Amino acid sequence: MARMSAMILDDDEESDTIAFMLDALGFDGTSIDLLFQEKTIEPEIIENHMNLLEAMVKGRGYRRAACFALGYLILTTGAKMSDELRDILMEAARWEHEKGFWDSKYFSRRREIVLKDFRDKIYHHKPGQKFHPIRLSFPRKAFSSKESFYICVGMTQFRKIREIKYFDLSGKIRAIKYLDLSGWNLAEIPKQVFELPKLEVLSMERNQIKGLPSEISNLHFLKELNLSYNQIPSIPDSLGTLKNLKALGLDNNNLKTLPDTIYNLVKLKYLYLRGNSLKIDEINLKKFKFIFDCDLI
Repeated sequence: MARMSAMILDDDEESDTIAFMLDALGFDGTSIDLLFQEKTIEPEIIENHMNLLEAMVKGRGYRRAACFALGYLILTTGAKMSDELRDILMEAARWEHEKGFWDSKYFSRRREIVLKDFRDKIYHHKPGQKFHPIRLSFPRKAFSSKESFYICVGMTQFRKIREIKYFDLSGKIRAIKYLDLSGWNLAEIPKQVFELPKLEVLSMERNQIKGLPSEISNLHFLKELNLSYNQIPSIPDSLGTLKNLKALGLDNNNLKTLPDTIYNLVKLKYLYLRGNSLKIDEINLKKFKFIFDCDLI
């Protein structure tokens, strides 16, 4: 396939289509901030123009790009949709439509996961509940045939994980290395996450999480932690025990301070803090010599 990204809306046709829809709603369809950053669209705007938006989908012969664009708007705004439209969007996101067309096994595996997550969120969507499509950030090796067994994405798979033999006889999870539960409108991190002894990458971005439990210290092998776009007011001291952590995403939370123990993360290379209430002079930058990319407001 011509596209070079597995993510929803990263394809030129998809991004052009949603820009066209946004223009029809009176927004600037070329504004990236409108799609991925802080500006929001009220669900009533989508609902009041649903006939027009559905006509755009049907008028394009149910082209899948239009389905992805409208689905994205519905998920991220919490707008109502009919059962008929739900069926149309879920059909458009079936992996069978693309299976065998990808030249790269890496992109093929990523795209399969992205589409499944999109379908799951469309299926579970309720009016007023906002979901976000995933932005997979697992390392490339995670998608190899050897490592892909250790990937878990989405609440549906996470809840069914006992059925697919990720648990040992004692009931403890033993295998998962890469877990992405982003965009599911979760109010807290499920406690079962802290029972993943081999977890290396955890993404919980774009939820409604209001706190980070001290049990985060249980994840001794964690290398990447993404908690961006939540409502976290503080970070527990126990985070500083994660000696293997290399990347920490805390963009767009409610942070005012950082614990001194964060300086114990001797392997940390990437720290993202944009969109908080932190001040540069409150952070000892000299202690962050090991951080190559530090985003501050």
